[in-house]
Amino acid sequence: MSRRPMLGNIRPAHARRCRVAVGPAAAAVASLLMVSAAFADQQLEEIVVTAEKRSENVQNVPIAITAFTADTLRSKGLNDIHSLSNLTPNVNLDGGAPFSGDTSVLSASIRGIGQDDFAFNLDPGVGVYLDGVYLARTIGANQSLLDVDRIEILKGPQGTLFGRNTIGGAINIVTHTPGTESSINGSVTIGAYNRHDVNLTADMPISSDILTTVSVSSQTRDGYQRTISYPPSSGIGLVPYQVDAQSDFPKAPGSQSSSAGGGQNVQAIRGKVLWHLADALDLTLSGDYTHEDQPGLANVVQSVTTANESTYISPASLFTGGSFAGVPGASLPVVFSPLGGTNLMGNFYNLCIVTPGSALTSGQFNTTNGLCGPLGVGTWNQATGAFRGNGLGYPGSPALGGTGAVGVPNSVLAGLIAAYPTVAPYVKMGANGIGSVIYPGQTPRIYWDFANTQTGNIDSTYSDGPSFAKSNSYGGSATFDWQIDPDLKFKSITGWRAISWDIGTDLDGEPESMQEVTDSQGQHQFSQEFQLNGKAVDDRLNYAAGLYYFTEAGYVHDYVPFDTGYLYVYDYQNDVKTDSYAGYAHLDFKVTDDWGLTAGGRYSDERKHFIGGQGDLDGFSYKLLGCLDPSAPVTDFPQYMAFAIATHGATTGTCQQALGFPSASNPLRYFPTTPDSQSWNVFTPTLGTQYHITPDVMAYFTFSKGFKSGGWTTRLSDPIASPSQARFNPEYDKTYELGLKSQWFEHHLQADIAVFESKYDGIQLDVQEGPSPVEQNAGDATIKGAELELASVFDNGLSLNFTAGYLDAYYTYLNPCLLYFASATTGVCSAASGAQYVPGFGGFSYHSELPKTPKTKFSFSPTYDFNVANNGTVRLAADYTYVAHMFNDAPNTVLLERHSTNTVNASIHYTPPSKRYEFIVGGTNLSNDRYLTVGSVNYTAGETVASYNPPRMWYVTINAKMP
Repeated sequence: MSRRPMLGNIRPAHARRCRVAVGPAAAAVASLLMVSAAFADQQLEEIVVTAEKRSENVQNVPIAITAFTADTLRSKGLNDIHSLSNLTPNVNLDGGAPFSGDTSVLSASIRGIGQDDFAFNLDPGVGVYLDGVYLARTIGANQSLLDVDRIEILKGPQGTLFGRNTIGGAINIVTHTPGTESSINGSVTIGAYNRHDVNLTADMPISSDILTTVSVSSQTRDGYQRTISYPPSSGIGLVPYQVDAQSDFPKAPGSQSSSAGGGQNVQAIRGKVLWHLADALDLTLSGDYTHEDQPGLANVVQSVTTANESTYISPASLFTGGSFAGVPGASLPVVFSPLGGTNLMGNFYNLCIVTPGSALTSGQFNTTNGLCGPLGVGTWNQATGAFRGNGLGYPGSPALGGTGAVGVPNSVLAGLIAAYPTVAPYVKMGANGIGSVIYPGQTPRIYWDFANTQTGNIDSTYSDGPSFAKSNSYGGSATFDWQIDPDLKFKSITGWRAISWDIGTDLDGEPESMQEVTDSQGQHQFSQEFQLNGKAVDDRLNYAAGLYYFTEAGYVHDYVPFDTGYLYVYDYQNDVKTDSYAGYAHLDFKVTDDWGLTAGGRYSDERKHFIGGQGDLDGFSYKLLGCLDPSAPVTDFPQYMAFAIATHGATTGTCQQALGFPSASNPLRYFPTTPDSQSWNVFTPTLGTQYHITPDVMAYFTFSKGFKSGGWTTRLSDPIASPSQARFNPEYDKTYELGLKSQWFEHHLQADIAVFESKYDGIQLDVQEGPSPVEQNAGDATIKGAELELASVFDNGLSLNFTAGYLDAYYTYLNPCLLYFASATTGVCSAASGAQYVPGFGGFSYHSELPKTPKTKFSFSPTYDFNVANNGTVRLAADYTYVAHMFNDAPNTVLLERHSTNTVNASIHYTPPSKRYEFIVGGTNLSNDRYLTVGSVNYTAGETVASYNPPRMWYVTINAKMP
């Protein structure tokens, strides 16, 4: 039966997608569609996919798939993978991850299974494949949809059909195949915030046997979050103040600031050659290159919490003199004080800058080698009476003590005067409750306080630190297709890719370097896949079998100062290498013409190697515990001895040995210099059955198991003796799915339904431990859900899409140390030590929601085409998406909750009779619904920070094709 497009060459936009979740509204919509569609003359377009390694109608594939064609992508103005999120049930695709600063990072989850971190040591939960080649990193995975013929989003584990084990699902990108005739297709877009996009694709056949295509694109747009100065009314804007220079500490290469965050500047080129070597043998060569040089994400501080946000705490009040635990003249270090809790370093910073230098000449907070002294300059040398330096040639931060401060709450200043009456002449109380203390001969710093981060507008910021995302990603592939005989096909896919990536993101909302992250990563990968696809047993058996090899290597280097450098995270080394070997087979057997069985399996051999090298350029642990010189005996430091006796710590050896820093040659390094290795051998099966009730209605059931390998966390804030202490284990998923795919009324209405249950074990989550987000196996969960996708075409030019998704996800087991505090005596985490969950703030409990897993989601997409007097065609198109609330982080931090969202995109298209041009006027986020897309909380910095989605924007596009 034919599948005719509507109205000449304009195809119904609804027909590109095909899957769904059930709800009361869906039944009403379906009833309306059935009545109207029965009289239609047009039909839904057939969509052919290759999800099972052979070309077939998506409606005959017994797995949940949502497919988008090139026409849909172009008509809806979908420019990257992230933009597909609103139109796909139970799928969340965000551009950006916590402190990544870059929209090219794809934070993807399908049915509650994904990965929300960009670090090189972590594998994605949702696999992205570009023309059959696996993209191993979430960096760059938010691919530009340049020159794309089709995108398939497959839900659930896909190990038996896709090259690398994919636990949550797969996004399969199929790029344009070179045409047999010369042609040029292009588009130009202008829009809000100085947007300028250009796309061009040219098919250039060299001969009937050698076909080529080249595509280029450029996407630029200014940022929507402006960097501004403090206004005079703030009190800060009237007084000169000092901040750390960007050159005081090491940064990622290319570090720079930006006048506006949230901008875009990406250029890409892709080329492909299709060579018909023989009647049954084709070779396809492809290559692509993407260059990115744009501002970082737009960040907004949600909270700053310090112990001295409204009260002055003096260093003299923190210690008791005399004798402690038999150590003459000793006192417990500051970790036991009121400043030793949340925002430890921010507390120190505030204390130091407001306290007069005369009160900081001795003790743990002295300005020579104590906590109010220079930062980021390595460890103290007791023999020379000087710091050893950070070994990298950077000057670090000068002593904070006694510099004075602006933006200080009057209540803090009142407490300062009460403690040190002689400072009264230097204190200025502000009429708005915010004042300053400016000491003679000193240039003050900015008090670390929530009010000093707030501009009153989420689209402006006082931050002027690093804000950039620079990357180059490139790769190529060679694919041989050999039709050995009519029933047997051999395919070889050879792929190579590489990424260089540098980013900077200022997370603190003010000019000072309280929390500025820069990061550098490099990666290269090679993969080889051999496939055999064929038919047997009188065409009743379809089979796909393959061998797969994948290897990658690379590094991640973090550069992160905390509160001007109390802790300066620096990676001396963080290298990871992965080798993966697999064999797989997938069989579909027709028991009868209507009933079929599916069986498949994959055996994976995964091997990983790691050398960790994170350290701290400030040597904060030595200062905090009062054991200043790593090479000196601990007995030289009475304050440390008091601490060690109180906590049963080491009371012999050097400070480095007592504090557990493992590298004899580098007392600042948390990791030992020894490498570590892990390996896994896993079999993941797939079983299923499908039954064609009619030629247009198919019911199916599948069971599949998925696996994602373990690894190591690279982020530490305490030393470890062995790299094995940084390990985390694999994830596993078992999914059961029951579905129905159907078309009705002579292919005018399509209704696809799926229900499923997943047993998700060993969930890998980022859990904040002090200053560091540490990857660990948090627990197990059960995820139940349903999906519905409806598509219909009417005889009057109207087409309607409706999708809905429902998820019921809950933890069945959580690591006790995420739920409860550890006992001070036994170290065991139990309810007796108290729950970590804080009502109104967050934390883990058995009521916690899985991150980025909304309970409900639905979209409604009408499109109406009609002819005008000159035989031109007008299209009116809109998309409305509702998504229920979700949490952006695993501990369900209240300030990082994404409220329920209502997003509207719409466009008007005009195509003249020649069909060579198309003119589009449209808008995105017309509802101007602003919500948090990514965020993080750092307990040691005492800060919660997040990024909002872009505001309402307009655009105008002209599409053209020749001939």
